[in-house]
Amino acid sequence: MTSELQRQKYMRRFATLDVNGSGFLELADYVTVAVNMCVASGVAADSTLGASLVNAYRQAFERLAGNSGSIEDARVDLQTFVDFMGSALAGRPDVFDLGIKPIADLIVDVCDIDRDHHLDESDFFRFLGSYAVSESEAMAAARRLGIGPTDLISREEFVDHSRNFYCGDDPSDPGNWLFGDISVLIEG
Repeated sequence: MTSELQRQKYMRRFATLDVNGSGFLELADYVTVAVNMCVASGVAADSTLGASLVNAYRQAFERLAGNSGSIEDARVDLQTFVDFMGSALAGRPDVFDLGIKPIADLIVDVCDIDRDHHLDESDFFRFLGSYAVSESEAMAAARRLGIGPTDLISREEFVDHSRNFYCGDDPSDPGNWLFGDISVLIEG
C-alpha cells in the first residue's frame, strides 16, 4: 500500500518529469530530460554514454506506458503514474535495483564531470536542472542530501538516496529531497 508521503513524492516526481507542462508524461518528456542532462554535462547525446542514458529513459517510459499502443503517442496522467509507481516501487527496493538503479548509475556517469565517482554541488545542480528544478529548490535539496561547495556524495550514496526516494516511507530520510525541496509536503 502506498503511504501519503510516497504518494506526495510520486506526485513531485511526475511534476519534474512533465518538462513540457502538458499535464501528461510522454516519451518526449523522458527523452528531453536525458538529452538536457547530457548537454548540461558536455556529453554528446549520441555518444555511447549519452545514448545509454537516453535509451534508459526511453525504456523507463515504455515500462510506464505499458500496452497503451504506440509509445511515441502514449500519454500517462498523474493518477496512472502515482498508481504505477506505488504498486511497482513502494517498499520494493528489489524492484528499484532492477529497474531504476541502472538509471541512477548512468546519471552519475553523465553528471560527474570530473569522473571521480562523486557528485559535487555543480554536478547535482546539473542533474536537477535537467528537470527544470529551480535553483533555490536544488540548493535546499543539496543541503538535505549533504552536498555543498566542498561536500560530495558518492555514487553509492546517490543510489541509496534514489532508492529511499522511490521505495522509502521515512519522512526524515534525506533521499526524500532527491528531486527538490519537499519540506512543504513533510511539514505541511
